[in-house]
Amino acid sequence: MTLQYSSLLLAVSVSCVAASLTLAVSWAANRRDTFLLTWSCAAMVLVVGSAAFGYYAAYPTQIPAAVGTSFILIGFVICWGASRQFRCNRLPLCEVGILAALAIMLQLAFHWAGLVGTMLIAMNVASTGLLVATATEYWLARTENLASLKWLAGLYLLEAFSFACCAVMLVIESPFELDHAPQNWAETFNALVSIIGVTGIGGLSLAINQERVARDHKVEARTDALTGLLNRRAFDDLVIARSPQGNMAIIIFDLDRFKVLNDDYGHAFGDAVLRRFASVCSASLRKQDVAARIGGEEFAVVLTDCTPERALVVANRIRLRFARQKIFCAAQLIRCTVSAGVCGCPPGEEIAIGAMFDAADTALYAAKKAGRNRVCRFDDEMAA
Repeated sequence: MTLQYSSLLLAVSVSCVAASLTLAVSWAANRRDTFLLTWSCAAMVLVVGSAAFGYYAAYPTQIPAAVGTSFILIGFVICWGASRQFRCNRLPLCEVGILAALAIMLQLAFHWAGLVGTMLIAMNVASTGLLVATATEYWLARTENLASLKWLAGLYLLEAFSFACCAVMLVIESPFELDHAPQNWAETFNALVSIIGVTGIGGLSLAINQERVARDHKVEARTDALTGLLNRRAFDDLVIARSPQGNMAIIIFDLDRFKVLNDDYGHAFGDAVLRRFASVCSASLRKQDVAARIGGEEFAVVLTDCTPERALVVANRIRLRFARQKIFCAAQLIRCTVSAGVCGCPPGEEIAIGAMFDAADTALYAAKKAGRNRVCRFDDEMAA
């Protein structure tokens, strides 16, 4: 039984090495999800812990037991840190350091007291708590809508259950002082679950990384890199392709004399102006509204559940807020303005989105022609 258990622990160590190297290489390929590197480090720490505990199982002495349990706990602490890093984009170094130090002190205290059985019970109980906390972090991150997250949390909970079983069996069958490694079904079950768990967790972590990368690429393809708003392609897909509907409006904005600004103050200043307008525009809209940069200095906004009169108010509010912005170039204050065209579809009517867009563009042309820094609403005279 002891030799068999030692072989299982060796298999756990090999699985940890493979998972660690795979995740480290995957992180090095794009250096995006740093939680992969943190988890890789945790797996290498678990290798040391599993190997030391395997040595203890084959040759029962207290020092390998204390080293093994300490490194196993430190590995699980780092795993928890990786899960928090995944959810919050920040590795809680202080918390990880404190928990790791407490784990070492706890195990060494039992070792010096000669209470190996108590040390193993404490290790299993603490491991259960850390694994449940790790699963909770991934569960809380499920709002990312990544398919693999729930499975990942489930594997951590299964691993936690196996450690809990070990703790219960130690309390039932073993005295607080042991002169050999525990030999019961729970230990074998724990080793088998660990082999499956390490492999599954490593694979799911890679899958999550790939899901995030694919999602980010999709977002980047639909986002204007300068302003962070939707680009023209995304605007056409989301808005122009919509079915006709009433009670909505389209506003098209165009920054006044933008080419002159670029020529006089440089393209860097022009980019700053575009970003500032995008910020003002986004801050003035509701969550259900859509804003996009559809050309060089041209922006479009789609307002849902909005009357034409209300759209006119929104357009003027954005225009006035932008005109009040203080934008500096080499300590010189530059005031910038914007013109807008509005077309609304009253409740109960149906106008094709493309037709509304063309009408708003016509109203924008009228605003420019009338002297700029103003908002014009499309009417029957413009249609004529």
